[in-house]
Amino acid sequence: MLELTGGLEYVLPVMAAVMVSKWTGDSLGRRTVYENVIEERGYPFLDNKHEPRKNLGAADKLVGQEKKIRFLSMDSTVRDVRELLGSCTYQGFPVVHSEEDMTVAGYVLRESLEVS
Repeated sequence: MLELTGGLEYVLPVMAAVMVSKWTGDSLGRRTVYENVIEERGYPFLDNKHEPRKNLGAADKLVGQEKKIRFLSMDSTVRDVRELLGSCTYQGFPVVHSEEDMTVAGYVLRESLEVS
Protein backbone atom coordinates (compact mmCIF):
# COMPACT_ATOMS: atom_id res chain seq x y z
CA MET A 1 0.00 0.00 0.00
CA LEU A 2 2.85 2.36 0.75
CA GLU A 3 4.39 1.75 -2.65
CA LEU A 4 1.19 2.87 -4.38
CA THR A 5 1.03 6.15 -2.49
CA GLY A 6 4.64 7.04 -3.09
CA GLY A 7 5.54 6.83 0.60
CA LEU A 8 8.51 4.52 0.29
CA GLU A 9 10.38 6.48 2.96
CA TYR A 10 7.82 5.21 5.53
CA VAL A 11 8.25 1.51 4.77
CA LEU A 12 11.26 0.97 7.03
CA PRO A 13 9.83 2.83 10.09
CA VAL A 14 6.47 1.05 9.74
CA MET A 15 8.15 -2.35 9.48
CA ALA A 16 10.31 -1.57 12.52
CA ALA A 17 7.26 -0.47 14.53
CA VAL A 18 5.35 -3.64 13.60
CA MET A 19 8.26 -5.87 14.59
CA VAL A 20 8.82 -4.08 17.91
CA SER A 21 5.11 -4.32 18.76
CA LYS A 22 5.08 -8.03 17.90
CA TRP A 23 8.14 -8.72 20.04
CA THR A 24 6.62 -6.73 22.91
CA GLY A 25 3.36 -8.65 22.66
CA ASP A 26 5.15 -11.99 22.54
CA SER A 27 7.20 -11.10 25.61
CA LEU A 28 4.05 -10.25 27.60
CA GLY A 29 2.45 -13.62 26.92
CA ARG A 30 0.52 -15.62 24.40
CA ARG A 31 -2.90 -14.37 25.47
CA THR A 32 -4.63 -11.45 23.82
CA VAL A 33 -5.80 -8.29 25.55
CA TYR A 34 -9.40 -9.49 25.17
CA GLU A 35 -8.67 -12.82 26.87
CA ASN A 36 -7.03 -10.99 29.78
CA VAL A 37 -10.06 -8.70 30.19
CA ILE A 38 -12.42 -11.69 30.07
CA GLU A 39 -10.45 -13.44 32.81
CA GLU A 40 -10.17 -10.27 34.89
CA ARG A 41 -13.94 -9.71 34.83
CA GLY A 42 -14.69 -13.36 35.52
CA TYR A 43 -16.67 -14.07 32.35
CA PRO A 44 -16.97 -17.71 31.27
CA PHE A 45 -14.43 -18.50 28.59
CA LEU A 46 -13.45 -21.69 26.79
CA ASP A 47 -9.86 -21.39 25.70
CA ASN A 48 -9.33 -23.38 22.52
CA LYS A 49 -5.56 -22.89 22.54
CA HIS A 50 -4.86 -25.37 25.31
CA GLU A 51 -4.41 -28.94 24.26
CA PRO A 52 -6.50 -31.56 26.08
CA ARG A 53 -4.60 -33.69 28.56
CA LYS A 54 -5.83 -36.94 27.07
CA ASN A 55 -7.72 -37.86 23.97
CA LEU A 56 -10.60 -39.54 25.77
CA GLY A 57 -14.10 -39.68 24.42
CA ALA A 58 -17.31 -39.80 26.40
CA ALA A 59 -17.45 -43.59 26.11
CA ASP A 60 -13.99 -43.89 27.70
CA LYS A 61 -15.10 -41.82 30.67
CA LEU A 62 -18.30 -43.83 31.16
CA VAL A 63 -16.72 -47.29 31.17
CA GLY A 64 -17.43 -48.77 34.57
CA GLN A 65 -20.03 -46.10 35.33
CA GLU A 66 -23.00 -47.97 33.89
CA LYS A 67 -24.74 -48.24 37.26
CA LYS A 68 -24.62 -44.46 37.75
CA ILE A 69 -26.37 -43.65 34.47
CA ARG A 70 -30.04 -42.87 35.00
CA PHE A 71 -32.41 -43.22 32.07
CA LEU A 72 -35.99 -43.96 31.13
CA SER A 73 -37.01 -46.53 28.56
CA MET A 74 -40.00 -46.37 26.26
CA ASP A 75 -41.73 -49.02 28.36
CA SER A 76 -41.12 -47.36 31.76
CA THR A 77 -44.06 -47.34 34.13
CA VAL A 78 -45.22 -44.57 36.44
CA ARG A 79 -43.65 -46.48 39.33
CA ASP A 80 -40.30 -46.52 37.48
CA VAL A 81 -40.51 -42.75 36.93
CA ARG A 82 -41.33 -42.08 40.59
CA GLU A 83 -38.46 -44.28 41.78
CA LEU A 84 -36.11 -42.55 39.40
CA LEU A 85 -37.15 -39.08 40.57
CA GLY A 86 -36.79 -40.12 44.20
CA SER A 87 -33.37 -41.72 43.78
CA CYS A 88 -31.48 -38.77 42.26
CA THR A 89 -31.54 -35.01 41.76
CA TYR A 90 -30.70 -34.90 38.04
CA GLN A 91 -32.62 -32.29 36.08
CA GLY A 92 -33.19 -34.44 33.00
CA PHE A 93 -32.98 -37.99 31.72
CA PRO A 94 -32.29 -39.63 28.36
CA VAL A 95 -35.08 -41.78 26.98
CA VAL A 96 -33.94 -45.01 25.32
CA HIS A 97 -35.86 -47.53 23.23
CA SER A 98 -35.23 -50.40 25.65
CA GLU A 99 -32.72 -51.46 28.28
CA GLU A 100 -31.25 -53.97 25.84
CA ASP A 101 -31.09 -51.64 22.82
CA MET A 102 -30.01 -48.42 24.62
CA THR A 103 -30.55 -46.33 21.47
CA VAL A 104 -31.41 -42.80 22.57
CA ALA A 105 -34.90 -41.78 21.49
CA GLY A 106 -35.01 -38.42 23.25
CA TYR A 107 -34.58 -36.44 26.44
CA VAL A 108 -37.09 -35.47 29.11
CA LEU A 109 -36.74 -32.79 31.78
CA ARG A 110 -37.38 -33.49 35.45
CA GLU A 111 -39.96 -30.70 35.69
CA SER A 112 -41.96 -32.27 32.85
CA LEU A 113 -42.07 -35.56 34.74
CA GLU A 114 -42.98 -33.94 38.05
CA VAL A 115 -45.89 -31.99 36.51
CA SER A 116 -47.45 -35.00 34.81
